[in-house]
Amino acid sequence: MDEDDGCMLACISFVTASFPHNKCGSDGLPLTPNSTKALGFGLELCGLRHPNLCPYVDFRCGKDGRVFGVSQYHKHSVNDLIVKGRRLSSSSSAKSVQWANQCLFIARSVLQGLQFLNRSMLSHQGLHPQKILINSRGVPKLFNYGMFHVTDSGTLVDFPLAVTKYASPERILYEYCFQNFTQTATHPFQSFKADVWATCIILIEVFYGQELVFGSNNAEVFQNILQLTQISSSAQVLDKILSFFQNEVEPLSTDVEAEKVLRTVLEKGLEVDPRLRCDAKSMLGLDELSNIDCTSVSSTLLPGSDSYVETDDDIDGLEDIDCKTAWHLWNLAGGDLASIYASQSEGKTPPIQRLPYFVTKEGNIFGQGSSPETLYDPSLTALSLNTLRSRMKVKYDNIHAILPLLDKQFERPMMGETSKLPLVIRENDFDYQVYRMALCKHVLSSYPYIKDALWRATKIDIPPAYRGQLWSRLLDVDGNDIAELYCDIDKETPTIADRQLSVDIPRCHSYNKIMSSPAAHAKLRRVLKAWLNSHPDLYYWQGLDSLCAVFVYWNFEDEPRAYFSLSNFIDKYMYGLFRKTNSDVLQEYLAVFSLLLSFHDPDLSLHMLEIEFGPNLFAITWFLTMFAHVFPLHTIVHLWDTLLLGNASFPLCVGVAILIQLRSQLLQADFNECILFFSELPQIDIDAVMEKSISIFCQTPKSSTMRRHARDLQRPEAEKIRQTLPSVEELRKYHCCQISGEDLIDLCHLNGQNGATATKAHICVVDIRSQQEFQRGAVPNSFNLPYTSEGKQPSPVFPFQYEKQKKPGLIVVVGYKQSHEDHDYARLLLKQGMLRVCVLRGGIDHLKPVGVLTVPSQRRKD
Repeated sequence: MDEDDGCMLACISFVTASFPHNKCGSDGLPLTPNSTKALGFGLELCGLRHPNLCPYVDFRCGKDGRVFGVSQYHKHSVNDLIVKGRRLSSSSSAKSVQWANQCLFIARSVLQGLQFLNRSMLSHQGLHPQKILINSRGVPKLFNYGMFHVTDSGTLVDFPLAVTKYASPERILYEYCFQNFTQTATHPFQSFKADVWATCIILIEVFYGQELVFGSNNAEVFQNILQLTQISSSAQVLDKILSFFQNEVEPLSTDVEAEKVLRTVLEKGLEVDPRLRCDAKSMLGLDELSNIDCTSVSSTLLPGSDSYVETDDDIDGLEDIDCKTAWHLWNLAGGDLASIYASQSEGKTPPIQRLPYFVTKEGNIFGQGSSPETLYDPSLTALSLNTLRSRMKVKYDNIHAILPLLDKQFERPMMGETSKLPLVIRENDFDYQVYRMALCKHVLSSYPYIKDALWRATKIDIPPAYRGQLWSRLLDVDGNDIAELYCDIDKETPTIADRQLSVDIPRCHSYNKIMSSPAAHAKLRRVLKAWLNSHPDLYYWQGLDSLCAVFVYWNFEDEPRAYFSLSNFIDKYMYGLFRKTNSDVLQEYLAVFSLLLSFHDPDLSLHMLEIEFGPNLFAITWFLTMFAHVFPLHTIVHLWDTLLLGNASFPLCVGVAILIQLRSQLLQADFNECILFFSELPQIDIDAVMEKSISIFCQTPKSSTMRRHARDLQRPEAEKIRQTLPSVEELRKYHCCQISGEDLIDLCHLNGQNGATATKAHICVVDIRSQQEFQRGAVPNSFNLPYTSEGKQPSPVFPFQYEKQKKPGLIVVVGYKQSHEDHDYARLLLKQGMLRVCVLRGGIDHLKPVGVLTVPSQRRKD
């Protein structure tokens, strides 16, 4: 696999403590389950990457409060080196020197991993020889770290985290005080230096090739470790610890340089007073550890390699993917954590024996004995990748199935038939996702040099495994230095929105286990406060938390990316909607939305206008959250996958598509029924909505959705265009969209001179001016149907041949600039159910200076 040959996946699990059935929080609501809390804290660790850490790839909740954590895994550990050290204990002095150097290399590697954790305010608190793994290159890597953080300082579980033998004296004292004098141990204990103590104990066992025995039971172990606090010198502490070997050993020699260096390192880490003990950073600063030749030592640490050997006629597809990708594909290949754990749980307490003797009507449980399942199980479950490997094994002539190239055939996916299936099916199709993930990985690695390839790749669909990264690239979030920029933003200073945040965040997407965890709440608060503090001219409106939650969910392990994605998203699609006085922006948005609905579904638009059910009664929440408050997280992502490919007007098309999908119910509803209907929307077919949204977007002239407050029109060079756009009051008076002269010229293929090419057959231009005015100059191939609001309605109101043959794709009504007769005539067309009716903005006067008008032929008159 990527970065580590022979990499595997393994699962650790534990059961969180349960709450009494009737216990509630200060707000009167049920408490968040401890398993949910641990899930959120665990997922925070999935973003950690360091050469001396086995990265976590996922955490999940199981039944009965069980939490699963999946991590990178290697089959060799430091525990194997203890056996190797036992064989070398009677060898020559030369081998002893080499072994001492290898122990120093292990110390340096472990301390580097611990230093990285400490910088993130994390610790291991459970170091054990089996939790320091050795990869095929001989590099030690910490495994199952951060449990102190996952369990919220150990408060979420009923078992101690530290392994008794490797616990430091201060750790044992804290556990004793916590269990017997809880009031004196109110603050969580996380000593980074306790891990240094455990590291030194493990190094002693590795060097001498045998395990220390501090006692036959926990009480005796605690007593012997605490007795070390009576010794003042760390050198004497080391000698005392060596006396706990079952077989007598010689102290480290001061005459042999390697052993002398090792002894110095151990003495620095075995100070019983944590104030005098070195932390990981100080230990790495010692000259004894900084002068180690890592290459020569690591290569001899473990013989052989765990890597997969290819045959002559196939390629192992796992060799080029990272652990997180492998985990995602493992699930698609049919992997099930719960079933694997259950199959390996034979011999444990049967479920029937874990039932209580009786339960009162109040819910109190009696007679439920403790079982091993509720205690900490340090064992792990290796996840077999054989099925995954066999499914990803390809021939050389079919290598493009796992290694697609970014060439001219990019638009044609390998799985042509699969790409036509519904999105939910595609996301669960193994072969299709392997190809799509490999393709998107290449696109991400090539960004920003091939932005067009990024757009073409995401236009097909977005693989869930790379959704957060691809979204950020579509929003032009530069991955370089965003962590530093985010760190510099103030996220702690109180703001006027803090009170509202405290109310909104706990209930934001609370149905989702991840988003209901305290870790997610903290991330939401930090990202929102960072956005508010970095945009002092903007304001917190209810619904912003739902919008932010989508980015936090898909970037849970990368908070800076979530923040910058949110910031760029609002800047692109919601410009001005979060101003303190956003009434003008919002009302213009809703007015354009109403006109767009009349453009694509005049019957529905007129019905809603007749019952006085305007978009201000239902659509404000839609556009202030970009539908994140309307749809659940698993649904909104599919909508956003398409929305991010469009411009700032695309959300309007999505809103119209939703209404069109619900038109049959809405056309039969009155005002009160519509109020009830929108209070809880029925099931929406998102795939159909997105398909319809794209169709609406393509059929709508871009000038019809232009808004004065749009971001693109705030530039000085766009001021002239802004001045031609109608105000909010004017938009409310209109009944249909407007089209600019530039759009009409482009759609009709007019060449800008007195002559013009033929108009597209699906565009019908209706000129309602008098016949005399029409003869002086008109749009080529337009129809003249004179109309005045004082006169009688013309018959027919629309060209006869279009009624008999087919409805045009676009109807453009042309009138005078200062007259509203063009809008009145357009309203008549809307009442007859004509689709895609719009009015030329500025009337015929807008086209006269351009030179596209021609003298019409006699046959094009009324």
